[in-house]
Amino acid sequence: MLRYFVPLIILLCYAKLVWADEQSQPLPEELVADNTLSAEQISSRVTLIESYLTAGHYNQQPHVRLEAMDRLVQLLRTTGRLKQAEQYNLQLLGDSVEQRQPSYQIRAENNLGNIAYTRSNYLKAIAHFKTALSLAEQTDSRRAVARANLNVARGLRAISRLSEVQPYAQKGLTLSQEVGYLDGVLSANTLLSQLFEKRGQYDLALSYMQKNLALETELNDERGIASTLYNIGSLYIDTGDFERAESYFNQALNIDKKYDNASDIGHDYMKLGILAGERKQWEQSTRLLLQALEKFKSIDANRNQGWALINLGRSYTRQGQYLLAEGVLKQGIDKATTAEDKHLVALGQRFEAELAGKLKQFDRAHALVDRALVKAIEEEDLDGLAKLYLLRSELFELENMPFKALKAYKESALVEKKLFGQGKNLTIGHLQASVESLNKEHKISLLEKDRALQQAVAKQHKLERNRLITVQIFSILILIGLILYLYSKRRVAQLKNQVMEEAIARKNNLLAEVSHELRTPLAVLKLQLEGLEYDLVDDRQGAYRKLHGKIAELNQLIHDIYQLARADSGLLELNFQTLPALELLEEAGDEFQELGEDAGFDIEVRLNIDAQLHIDVDAVRFKQVLVNLLRNSIRYTDTPGCIRLLARQQAHELHIRVEDSAPGVMNEDLPRLFERLFRAEGSRSRDTGGSGLGLSICKSLVEAHSGTIAAARSKRGGLRIDIRLPISTAMG
Repeated sequence: MLRYFVPLIILLCYAKLVWADEQSQPLPEELVADNTLSAEQISSRVTLIESYLTAGHYNQQPHVRLEAMDRLVQLLRTTGRLKQAEQYNLQLLGDSVEQRQPSYQIRAENNLGNIAYTRSNYLKAIAHFKTALSLAEQTDSRRAVARANLNVARGLRAISRLSEVQPYAQKGLTLSQEVGYLDGVLSANTLLSQLFEKRGQYDLALSYMQKNLALETELNDERGIASTLYNIGSLYIDTGDFERAESYFNQALNIDKKYDNASDIGHDYMKLGILAGERKQWEQSTRLLLQALEKFKSIDANRNQGWALINLGRSYTRQGQYLLAEGVLKQGIDKATTAEDKHLVALGQRFEAELAGKLKQFDRAHALVDRALVKAIEEEDLDGLAKLYLLRSELFELENMPFKALKAYKESALVEKKLFGQGKNLTIGHLQASVESLNKEHKISLLEKDRALQQAVAKQHKLERNRLITVQIFSILILIGLILYLYSKRRVAQLKNQVMEEAIARKNNLLAEVSHELRTPLAVLKLQLEGLEYDLVDDRQGAYRKLHGKIAELNQLIHDIYQLARADSGLLELNFQTLPALELLEEAGDEFQELGEDAGFDIEVRLNIDAQLHIDVDAVRFKQVLVNLLRNSIRYTDTPGCIRLLARQQAHELHIRVEDSAPGVMNEDLPRLFERLFRAEGSRSRDTGGSGLGLSICKSLVEAHSGTIAAARSKRGGLRIDIRLPISTAMG
């Protein structure tokens, strides 16, 4: 038997060596990827590869033939010749399966996904990308796995399934960095930038784009540079810097025209058209949007046609062409619905609501706004949310409802403040003027009555002059007494009204802030309950966990509000006792050390105080302050990180310090940390939980102990909280 197997084994080894030798051979020049080719050079290369394939030039080396078909598909897609690209790719897919070449089968699936993506058929694209990912994970090619992950993330971002994008993008970035796959790094940076842009974290988004621009410039990748310039322009539109945005879009357009890529040129025209609309240059906006629409039609990109039509509809609305706008918007929304792009449908609904307002169809307008708001809240689309509240304000203003308009405008301002931080000043003066005008008639009436009273007094004086001196003096004294009485009574009434108005204003502000805080968890609860009610949730236990989590958030918010309300009303009762400071701090430190180490933090507790030092405190409230601060540090500090609890007697004060490592808080946010419902922008945000009232409660309790509390930046990159208790409460 052995004599039959030995030749067979030798033959197989020889075949493998021949295949390996073929694989190691350098590719022909026309098959080498080159991002610097012009449109004319790409066309020439397509013709050359097609002629070689037809003539059987690559048939002697099967892997080179597969490589030629893959390269041809990519070049054809680049120039917008999608039907030809699809035909060659189907041939590539069939040959790769027949020859059992999984690497080329993966490429073929990615190519099909990219063709569908160019046509804006994103669901089909995602299906092909996931097939490629499944195949890649069965190989040892981390590069192929990285590319497939990034393609899936790109498809998910296109249909606004933002919560699913980051895991794929992050995995793609990690693998790309590990294997030195530069195109993958660039693609991942772009995806993460777009994700942070949607979340309103423009500094992070811009940092990823700047990394790409530097790398693409170094690689002389003009098409990549154009893509990055386009994305930076989009960022500057969102931040309101239209001049810079226009500059970046024009640079991208000049490069894209050089390569004659219809999809990219169409996107450039779209953004320039949207930018012209933001500047109220509606005729120019219409012209650019029509150019974009023609480009998208040339490659049969239905979803992007919907995008162009929806923005055209808005442009026609702003130019007063309402009938035309209505038809165009309907076409655009129909295409967006067919493409199953919910984000684009919501945009169309917002523009439909704007049109309905112009046509005085207010019920329909508000219904459309409400539907779009649900989608914006669900996707955490802060920019869309701010614009919807602003539109609602404009609708109420058209309906002559200034109070509701003002409320909606304030809601828009709150969202924009979260979106832009301190960098964008908001004004509501024009709505406040509408509200104040309602009180004008009442104020005029009071002035007229006051003037009538003064005239009556003057007339009385004139009559009294003719009477006896005694009666005149007596009358004057009575009049003076009456005036003083009325003045004092009026003054008291004014002061009482002022106090009442301030109390009402504080109450209204608190209610507005609390209602704003409740809205998001309640919306999530509603969506989760509906999912459970209609059997739309696969992971029911996960859904229940989310419900319990949101209910816990609401309970914490209500408890914190109750604590502050008692403090404001002077009803907060403190049970002061003289207790050893070291014992209290050690108890809190032990509990904190256990919690912190379980969470993966390096915990340091250093208490340099005398065991004989006693302080007059309410032990429960004192521990509440320390636990609040320490849990805040655990919640907001990145892992691995470090947190310190320090205490020492300094002069005539007991000084307690809690500090942590990064992330920190911006300097301009430090004075506001103890304000109610304030959350710092950036890493220490709503995303990590908390009601926004914890530090306010700490401040109230510390001040009730005659102490002070202050915040500063920690030398370790995080936040530092200092509490000082005076000698009257901190003496041993």
